[in-house]
Amino acid sequence: MVLQVMTQEKLEERVDAWFTYHSPSVDQVDKMQEIRREAYSLAILISEVEDMDPADKMTAIRKLREAIMAANAGIVCYQEPEPPIPEDAPLTTEEMIAAGKRLAEELKYKYGQPYVPPKASPPCSDCSGPVWIAGPWTCPSCGRHFSCGTLSR
Repeated sequence: MVLQVMTQEKLEERVDAWFTYHSPSVDQVDKMQEIRREAYSLAILISEVEDMDPADKMTAIRKLREAIMAANAGIVCYQEPEPPIPEDAPLTTEEMIAAGKRLAEELKYKYGQPYVPPKASPPCSDCSGPVWIAGPWTCPSCGRHFSCGTLSR
């Protein structure tokens, strides 16, 4: 048997995952229901055994419930490791949208309220280019600083 030592960083990641709500996907719900059905059959079988100490019977059923809870948590908390993305690989539009949605969901569950992305301001008065409110207040097209009105070019 190989003894694995868990680093503090890995332990903190696990604790964060264990105590964060994870909404199950449709496939995960199906798997969880299947486990619950099988466990229910086993619980009925245990409860029907007549020559068993009642305390042991209740302990067995309680441990079965714990096993279901641990299995459900394991199903929902497990995440496939994502393959590394090369540094120079550009993101597609679909990937950027998906990443934004994942971030919004993560922030919603982390802080308990929906994440609202920054909104674009009215277009630049000099060149009609887009200027973002959250970020440097400089028009990327003409270089006008909106905080002072000067030009950076």
